[in-house]
Amino acid sequence: MRESAEMGIGETFGVQEGDVEGVIAKVRDGLGDVDGRLRTVVREHPVLALFGAVVIGYAFGRLLTRS
Repeated sequence: MRESAEMGIGETFGVQEGDVEGVIAKVRDGLGDVDGRLRTVVREHPVLALFGAVVIGYAFGRLLTRS
């Protein structure tokens, strides 16, 4: 049996080689849907979106600067 570092992506995730392109297309479509919904929410509620971005940025900053 081959080491996991030597295995291809299809073998690692249990996907046939021909199916990898299909999986990539599905992921790309899903990300496109999320992007579209996010853009719609930001257009409809820009102040709330800005506030959310500031809060998330502050939280990440606090997490990364902890010793």
